[in-house]
Amino acid sequence: MRVTDSDQRDLFAPAVVRDIEYLPRDICRIFLEPATPLYYRAGQFMNLRREDGLARSYSLASVPSLDGRLEFHVKRHRGGRMSNWIMDELKPGIIWACKVHSVIVFINRAARIKTCC
Repeated sequence: MRVTDSDQRDLFAPAVVRDIEYLPRDICRIFLEPATPLYYRAGQFMNLRREDGLARSYSLASVPSLDGRLEFHVKRHRGGRMSNWIMDELKPGIIWACKVHSVIVFINRAARIKTCC
């Protein structure tokens, strides 16, 4: 068997910004529609990556089985490259790259070892 590292670009999937709702106190709700269904659980986070490669992790605020859209709540941070771009420049129709993170735990009962990846 041969194991090779994956190209990080292959791990991201496109998602279209469908709506942005601006809330008080420099917070917004972003709704994305992924090109293919993404399977996740409440509380998981995703990496969102701009076209220039800047990426940040955000927790999902959407209900996994509701309608297929992904919802994120973002707060503007002073000096935050991504949060300020989101608040000032992100528009519906922009395509973002996104990647769901998950934790897989392997348990070796004989050795009493837990390995997370």
